[in-house]
Amino acid sequence: MAMLCLGVTAAFVLPINVHLFFNKRKETFLLSLVSTAMTFYLFSFQVHEKSILLAAAPALCLLNSYPLETLWFLEVTVFSMFPLFIKDDLTMPFFVLMFLYHICVKDIILKEYNYRQFKKRVMSVVFSTSVYSMFIIACVSLFAPAPAKYPHIWSLLISVYSFAHFFLYFCFCIWQQFVNNFTKIKAT
Repeated sequence: MAMLCLGVTAAFVLPINVHLFFNKRKETFLLSLVSTAMTFYLFSFQVHEKSILLAAAPALCLLNSYPLETLWFLEVTVFSMFPLFIKDDLTMPFFVLMFLYHICVKDIILKEYNYRQFKKRVMSVVFSTSVYSMFIIACVSLFAPAPAKYPHIWSLLISVYSFAHFFLYFCFCIWQQFVNNFTKIKAT
């Protein structure tokens, strides 16, 4: 299994960095940083929940270029560590800080995006649905006891939900690096 993980990680990291070598632009560099970090997080053999913070750090550099996507990713990053917060008895700080973060994020998104555009409105609805789903999953995992047959069902649900978001953000970064970046280069 370790060799399979090594092979998949290398299969994703090599093209990302070869592309960076031939397209030396700041945006390409930042996207490749995030994509490489996400590759190691998603496809490594053994990963701890806190390892996602190693991908969140370079993602902050993309905040100016892709504010909605990056802020969304950062929110899911914190949500993915919720089982650790439960274990360390940090659920109250989690909810308070996530609430404050969401208020700030919502304010930035309202300022950044024009809601008259249909695509932006759709993204806002998807973003809000995702965030409210995270809140519901967190509350259910906190207050509803897990079935005896599946004691880790809530941690699994949080992991699967977070993985889906991480994988989509990973695909988004690769798309921006290879396709969108190519379009920008071709246009100049």
